[in-house]
Amino acid sequence: MKIRTQAGFTLVEMVIVISIISIVLAITYPSLQRTIEKYKFENAAREVVSDINFYRQKALAESSGDYVIKFYRGVNNKSFYRVEVRDGNIYKLVKTVPLPNNVIFYTSYVMSIGANGIPTMGTTLRIQQTVLKKAYIIAITVATGRVEMSSSVYLN
Repeated sequence: MKIRTQAGFTLVEMVIVISIISIVLAITYPSLQRTIEKYKFENAAREVVSDINFYRQKALAESSGDYVIKFYRGVNNKSFYRVEVRDGNIYKLVKTVPLPNNVIFYTSYVMSIGANGIPTMGTTLRIQQTVLKKAYIIAITVATGRVEMSSSVYLN
């Protein structure tokens, strides 16, 4: 007579494993959410710097007209910026970029980039994350047109 052995898991074993996985997920979820918020914030700040540099280069290459980047603080933690190009006396919208939730500009600002690729006014932009209480400072120098992003700083 042959003895049959069955391979597999019992219902009790499956419930125990699912319970352990649930507990581990419940413990790590807040940390995961914070990491995702941090990534979105860093990515948004880098995208702002990248767009400023891109439109500086584009203005220099085209040697005509102005590019205007308008940074809007927005309401309810919804900030965005718009890029426009001047065609004669008319400004045409190039693109609008919304920032992720809880990522805002500290204040609204308008930046104009001349045909030489250099901003007409230097400024310091502050982009901040309201949940993480962190900010990046983006400095734009008039003389050289250089755009620099600071390391993140904590807000009080």
